Amino acid sequence: MNYKEAEKKLGNRDSRKLGNNTYLQRRANDAIAVKLHSTDVVTFLPDGSTILDSGGWKTPTTKQRMNEYGPVRIGQERSEWIVYGPGWTRAGLYRDGMRIGPRGGLYGLSSEVESKKRKKLRNKIATYSHECAAALPLEMPGGGDCWDCSMFPNPGTGHLEMHMREKYIVPTLVWKALEYAGYDPSRQIIHSMAFKHDGYVESDNLLSIARDAVRRAVAKYLRHQFGL
Repeated sequence: MNYKEAEKKLGNRDSRKLGNNTYLQRRANDAIAVKLHSTDVVTFLPDGSTILDSGGWKTPTTKQRMNEYGPVRIGQERSEWIVYGPGWTRAGLYRDGMRIGPRGGLYGLSSEVESKKRKKLRNKIATYSHECAAALPLEMPGGGDCWDCSMFPNPGTGHLEMHMREKYIVPTLVWKALEYAGYDPSRQIIHSMAFKHDGYVESDNLLSIARDAVRRAVAKYLRHQFGL
């Protein structure tokens, strides 16, 4: 899809549903965006340029929408998103906010140096996720927990890096990670096995399940926080 095609599809409307949780909508300065949930993943500009942005949600669905409606193709190699041109020729490394010009030029791509930094960060996240899992069961989140993690939905990447560096296992962070991964403490037992509480009964089998869930959840949560 390009700007003219998007404009034709909208007609005189400001919004049109394209698919599950996906809408084509008008934006300021005559731009038109493909919105997935709350993120404009593809934005068409009147000059023929296109902007891609995952909003930090580098999911298979985000990539699928970019490939379906954007002018380039996005693939993946070892956790890195790769931009491909015509004939699936490798054009460079993806970066949120990158722009494709009206003649197909690519602007704002990521670099190999940044790729190496992301790889190093992913390794740190994997290590910390294992450490969180190994520390189970944890104390319930409370007044003695990290204040920033308790008070702010997004405490900031610098703050999270400090926890990883200091190997500080934060109960609130783990709790949030489980919720982010889709675990509901009112309906599932993962929280009750991961955190100590009145009536807590140890079970090696259930604790093993909880550790696997925590490891995956913390890694997923942190990768999202860091835009990986």
